[in-house]
Parts: sequence; structure tokens; C-alpha cells
Amino acid sequence: MSCMDLPLPDTAYSIEFDEEGPDGHAFGRPPGLHPGQWPRSRAVGLPMPHLFTVRVPEQYRCAGPDLAGLSVFQAGDDRADPVDGVADTIAGGEPPSDTAFWSALTEYARSRHPEERYQTDDIAGGWAWIWLTEAELAGPPCPLPDPATRLEGTEDTTDAWRADRPPRRLRLVARVDDPNVGKTYVEFDKTSGYIDMFSEEGKRLGLVERFFYQQHFGGTIVPPNGGEDIGPFFLAFDEKLGDPNLGGDGMAQLDLATEYLQWSCG
Repeated sequence: MSCMDLPLPDTAYSIEFDEEGPDGHAFGRPPGLHPGQWPRSRAVGLPMPHLFTVRVPEQYRCAGPDLAGLSVFQAGDDRADPVDGVADTIAGGEPPSDTAFWSALTEYARSRHPEERYQTDDIAGGWAWIWLTEAELAGPPCPLPDPATRLEGTEDTTDAWRADRPPRRLRLVARVDDPNVGKTYVEFDKTSGYIDMFSEEGKRLGLVERFFYQQHFGGTIVPPNGGEDIGPFFLAFDEKLGDPNLGGDGMAQLDLATEYLQWSCG
């Protein structure tokens, strides 16, 4: 199944912090994986910080009805000097050494999760997300990869060990009266039916007060400052959700239909 097979969503969902939340967590560790599947930086080969794992509402399950959750990761590759051999090893090439680091990288290349997606953003930062089954979503937290697999000379690089923090639970809450559910955001196109939150109609409806800088699936988004059009099946988040690097006050949008992630500063 793809989003082409799904009806347009009729509900948007906000993602809220809730100590009893049943719909995932920010920070913490991804559920249902084993350490060899923890996504790794294509620049330095270290395990990427886990930002959040969230349940995906049924209306937004573009990867298939049985894939019920997303775990999202980010690497600080834009601030790192690439390590020779890392990208080739992840692509299936022979590692240049048999040390613990290169052995772990080889294991990752061989046992990568089948539903992992990877993308480099416009500033050469690495992103990964994994679609999870219900069983994986309900699984135990993945242990951190063995710290003995660290690589000397990468002490200033962001990785899963340094980013490890207690989880904060999440809850999905259906949005009430969001006029943009099921619509595509098209910049400067007033004929699309999408109501920009900063337009006169958006101001009349109080869209800024109701929806500005929220984490959510579908509905009204913070305009992405000249980014690509955003289809109706998307996940939007800012730095509150796991402390990603989005320029200090940015918003990210992951289009679940095209599986393209973009972000822009506020």
C-alpha cells in the first residue's frame, strides 16, 4: 500500500507530551530494534541520536497498514569531518580494518532494518527514520550499541551515547476544526484551497494561535520558508521533539508519501 491507495485524511493529530502517553516517546531509545540495526552516520559511522518514536495514525500509514510507528534519528554530519571508508562500508564494501568500530559498522551494513530510510539534508546533515510494526513499537528499548565501538577522533561529534536521555512520553490528540486536513500546502497558490495560517482568512480563524509550532500529523503547518510543496500526508516537528538541530528555531516536515524530509529556520 502507498498513500495513493489511502483516502485523504479527515483528521489531523497533535503530538503532545504526557507522562501517561501511550503513543511513543521523545528522547530515550528506539523500541523493537537490536543494536546492530541502530542507524549510523554515513560520514563518521557512529550511531545516530534517537530523536523520537511515535505511533502513526492509520490515516497516515503510507508505508503500509501494518507499519504503525516511526523512529526518527539525526546525525550531526554537517559539523563532522568524514571518515574515509565509512560510506563505502555501509554500502557493502570491505572495511579498511577489523577493529571493533569497523566490525560494528559492517554488522550494521549487513543487518540494517528493512524499513530504514536515509536522507541527507541541504546542509549535509544525515537523517534516518524507521517504520515499525506494532510488535516492534511495543517492544523493549533497544540497548545502546557497545561503547567499545567508538572511534577515536570523533569526541566532538554527536552520537547516540552522548545524546542518551530519559524518555518523555507522547500522546496523539485529534485536532478540532483544522481547515487544512487532507489539503496540500502550495506556496503562493491561493487556488489550492489551503488556508495559510498567516493569511487574512488564517488570522480570522485564529490558526496561528491554535497551531503555531506544534508537533503534528497533517493539517495546518508552519509555512516552510520557500520549501517544497507539502502533501496532505506528513509529520511536522520542531526542536522540542527530541532536540534535533533545526537551526535553533526551525520546523521540519517529513512528507510520508514522498518520504522526503525538509526543514527551515523560523
